[in-house]
Amino acid sequence: MPRYIDADAAIRFSRLRYASDLDKEEVSQFIDAAEQTLAADLQITDLKEMENADGTLPADLVQALLILTGDNYRERESISAAQLSKSPHYWHLIYSHVKYLSE
Repeated sequence: MPRYIDADAAIRFSRLRYASDLDKEEVSQFIDAAEQTLAADLQITDLKEMENADGTLPADLVQALLILTGDNYRERESISAAQLSKSPHYWHLIYSHVKYLSE
């Protein structure tokens, strides 16, 4: 279950057109995958590590989730939720938050 954005927010943000609750369910699956992908790209185990005091994510990370979800939902016929593609805009939004492992 998505924690930081919902299907309606992703649909509005990306100006996606949908016709049924089934489409909302599919968008929700992409949100789940986006949250997992974002955590992996940030090199953390759980997005809770990035939460503000009120339990929300920083605005740029929410924006990254919206971009990742919308871009991949639009391209859903050529990719699966298990292997999301990432735009340069996504990387620009998250790069300052990445928890690089010290060597």
